[in-house]
Amino acid sequence: MIVWLLACTPKFDLATGGLDGPLTLRTLADGQPLVLLSHQAACPVLQQYVPTLAPLPEAFPGAVFALVNGSVHDEPDTIRAELVEYGLEWPVFLDADQAILDHFDIHASAEALVLDQDLEVVYRGAVDDQIGYDGRKDAPSQRFLETALTQHLAGDTVDPAKTRSFGCVITRKKKD
Repeated sequence: MIVWLLACTPKFDLATGGLDGPLTLRTLADGQPLVLLSHQAACPVLQQYVPTLAPLPEAFPGAVFALVNGSVHDEPDTIRAELVEYGLEWPVFLDADQAILDHFDIHASAEALVLDQDLEVVYRGAVDDQIGYDGRKDAPSQRFLETALTQHLAGDTVDPAKTRSFGCVITRKKKD
């Protein structure tokens, strides 16, 4: 299993270093819609979503999937070990400067964003309605991320374009 850990700079769309050389959100997406999921190691909400998330790249070959980790507490080795343990083979942007988190106003893990070919947000919110702060349902009744991807890939307007997501708060750096 290969886990890409990609270092980010504040100009993440222009120059981002990765293990395999320069990479940006734009070059990773390569003209396709990009699903960006906020990540924080050891977040129980995100861990519960792994069985739902892992098969999505195969189910939606017209989209690219990546994680963004801007947690001040997570080390690359910890992130890599968790992804290997859960079998989640998505590239990870290491957002040490929190540039991606700031750009997309992300404050918690397990928030999904669907970005169009111009990296504009067409969906933001929960993966589905199975997990909430009040507990977990046996099965989801609404699969928000899958619905958004299906609609967007078909050229339709995404509805709903925003839902409430539940995750672990990502500690933000103090800005000067």
